[in-house]
Amino acid sequence: MLLSELLKRLPTDSLDQSGLVAPDVDVYNICFLTPSACDLRQDVLYFGTGDLLPLSMPKNRIFSVVVYGDAAVPEHLCDNRNVNIAQVNPSADPFACYNKLQAYFIQDNEVSNIVQRMTSAHYSNNGLQFLVEEAAKALDNPIMVIDASYHYIAHHFVLPANDGSAFSTVLGRELQTRSVSEEGVAYIQNSRVGDELGRVRQTAVMYDERLGCLTMIGAVMVHGICIAHVTMAERHHSFGAVDRECFDQLVLLVAQEMQKTAMYEVPGNQMEAYFLVNLLGDEQPASAVIQRRLQLLSFKPLESLFVISLRPPAGNMSHRAVESVAGQLQGVLANSIYARYEGQLVALVTRAADSGLSPSDLKVLTDVARVNNLSVGISNQFRDMADVRRHYLQSQSAIRYGNQLADGAQVDSVYLYSSLAYVEMLEAAGRGMRLLDACDVGLLALIRHDEAHGTELTETLLAYLQSGCSSKRAADMLGLHKNTLLYRIKHVRDMLGCDLESGEDRFRLQLSYRILFHLGLLGPQQGVARKGLPEESGNGED
Repeated sequence: MLLSELLKRLPTDSLDQSGLVAPDVDVYNICFLTPSACDLRQDVLYFGTGDLLPLSMPKNRIFSVVVYGDAAVPEHLCDNRNVNIAQVNPSADPFACYNKLQAYFIQDNEVSNIVQRMTSAHYSNNGLQFLVEEAAKALDNPIMVIDASYHYIAHHFVLPANDGSAFSTVLGRELQTRSVSEEGVAYIQNSRVGDELGRVRQTAVMYDERLGCLTMIGAVMVHGICIAHVTMAERHHSFGAVDRECFDQLVLLVAQEMQKTAMYEVPGNQMEAYFLVNLLGDEQPASAVIQRRLQLLSFKPLESLFVISLRPPAGNMSHRAVESVAGQLQGVLANSIYARYEGQLVALVTRAADSGLSPSDLKVLTDVARVNNLSVGISNQFRDMADVRRHYLQSQSAIRYGNQLADGAQVDSVYLYSSLAYVEMLEAAGRGMRLLDACDVGLLALIRHDEAHGTELTETLLAYLQSGCSSKRAADMLGLHKNTLLYRIKHVRDMLGCDLESGEDRFRLQLSYRILFHLGLLGPQQGVARKGLPEESGNGED
């Protein structure tokens, strides 16, 4: 601490500071001079009478002293440019001055220890919650971080059972939804806490009638925008100077901690990105809270919702890559919000009621995926924004299953969960039964026949089924003459013992193929890509 700043903390007119020649020297301790004092340090402020001052001083350091009593200061020290001398005025109590300065040093040490603990928590990369926990333990008072839409994103306090206090009652109820109640929002808005923080531009101390206690509140600023508030409640001990100084440091650390997450890496749509990231990670969001946050964002989603994920083959997408891909998807992302989440671009896309993604949307996604070497997963359509996380997981499953399979569900690298949900069903079923037992025995016999005789009846049947049982289209897909295709299909019918006209037969065989693909018993080379088919579907042989 600068000597000049330290001495300012004493009562006015308690010291004559005219003898300070180097007031900006740093001092970190205070002690009394003694007759045997030697090796005097530059970073220590000494207290003593004039007769205890040394006869000579080293020339390579500053000596700082507060002199009290009647003994005169040696004349040779008064003119020394390496000596700071402040004298206690006769009307002041020298020992009261000493005790006050010593208390400041003790306070500074306490502040240093607490700030060091919070800083260590920040650099541990254990997240915002860990930082808040460490700060609450060090400051011994409850702390909570509430975002701009009144959502609790971190907190640490204990609510004793049967406490009955306003603090426990209010926070116990709000933590059930992890959001400030409607009454609480109204109170905060009416008390104009935000205006007060904007006015003073620093931590505000205010009595919170809802919680029944004094609170210390600081605004978390990122890119000039208030994204959250940190609140500490005067619960276990009264606020003091240490609390104020450490709390200011905590607010800065919270801002730095929140910038570590992907939600703040896109300044252009920062609050929307934060909202989406929070929603993607929330397994049980409250619909009322979502609606309130949408109003704060002025975002009005359309009725039909989809989650679309765009994932690179390895590693994470950088902020710059996310912005670049989002720019290429401007048309698709109309009426939508997006964010960088878990190393990929994730978008909540909205469309008019009962409208799906258009063919042009899918074409743009296909082109962007191909150019940027990305896999795209598209969830089922849904209506309730509380279901965002479940549908995000659908988009992730679509990518995973789509990359594993190379069959009719694949359209380049764009995968629809609706076309691949059966794989998830097979995974679940496979945990309780032997899936191979559900395969059509005739198809298994067909595979063994191909292996024994080098024929291609298994692939021929798959192409025939995938073409809607159109012999012409199946022949074109396989590069065969139609008569050759018909000959093979007749052979297949004989071996299977069915004419392939029954919907049940076709379903059973299609399911069997998917089980074999899922089990890895048929390789991707036997899949028929639907991208080679015409748009229309045939219902029988041409």
